[in-house]
Amino acid sequence: MTSFNIHGAKPHFSNLLERVLSAEEIEINKAGRPIAGLLPFDEACSAARVPGVDKWV
Repeated sequence: MTSFNIHGAKPHFSNLLERVLSAEEIEINKAGRPIAGLLPFDEACSAARVPGVDKWV
């Protein structure tokens, strides 16, 4: 996983998304601590979701 600080990621966001498309995971840090991650979208996981499954009764 490659790490970038938030200020370094902003101007290169399009390039980072291209890297994610090639299956690379990107970590975004603020003050040296991870705050977000860019991961390739997994179509299989999103298709398995059923709305309302975790609904409180």
